[in-house]
Amino acid sequence: MKQFPIEDDANGAAAADVDVNGPLEDDRLDGDQLDEAVDEGWRIDDLAQRAAVAVDTIRYYQREGLLPAGTRVGRSLRYSDEHLERLERIKELQARRFSLAAIRAVLNHEGSLEALLDGRGGATYHLDALVEAAGVTLEVARGLERAGVLLSPETHGRSGYDDEDLDVLRAFRHLSDVGAPDTVLIAIAGMLNEEVQRVQREVVRIFKADDEALWGTGEQVTFLRNLKHDTSGFVNDFRTISDYVHHRSIQRMVMRAIEWADEPAGNAD
Repeated sequence: MKQFPIEDDANGAAAADVDVNGPLEDDRLDGDQLDEAVDEGWRIDDLAQRAAVAVDTIRYYQREGLLPAGTRVGRSLRYSDEHLERLERIKELQARRFSLAAIRAVLNHEGSLEALLDGRGGATYHLDALVEAAGVTLEVARGLERAGVLLSPETHGRSGYDDEDLDVLRAFRHLSDVGAPDTVLIAIAGMLNEEVQRVQREVVRIFKADDEALWGTGEQVTFLRNLKHDTSGFVNDFRTISDYVHHRSIQRMVMRAIEWADEPAGNAD
């Protein structure tokens, strides 16, 4: 059966497998009663009513570590504006197709990871729909998965494939259209991925290494402390440097390929 871009509700029911807008408990308070409950906090059903989610959804988020427990007042737990704000934040991130794991990371590092994990927006795809939209075969997509290039969305905090995945598959299709065999393209993609992974491991080693030849006294401690408060800025700066180096390398490779293509056949090494 043909699949199309995911059209689940904006509150992320697909990511959580929970009916965020499902039936609420019938024991609701009217407006005046809700206001009277503010001094001691709300019961869980009051919170659910204010947040427009199901009680079971709140409990699910608590089990997943997304929402803190209420404060015990007598024999019941009470909830506050902080819980309501957290629920609204969760719903917002789900609407932007963050996975539950990514939501947990964003909430635990508020302000530093959201920009990094966020996608470009647009449609969200199942694999079959992504392949169809890109105009490639499923075998190509599976080959790129094995090469470590087309990753499962959950590995980078998304609830489905997005337009960035679509763009890269379309790039492979275009290269295939101009005559490059899929086997060659997948092999090159795997090589690029392995090299990127190697560089990343080396970068982490350097930043973590207690090496006096690299770090002056106290410099590493200062860096790691500052990194906790500006993870997103660090990643964006490092990505800018990486993209620059890679782009210049591609430019050099293209110029060499042009020179090679222009050489008479008998002079090619």
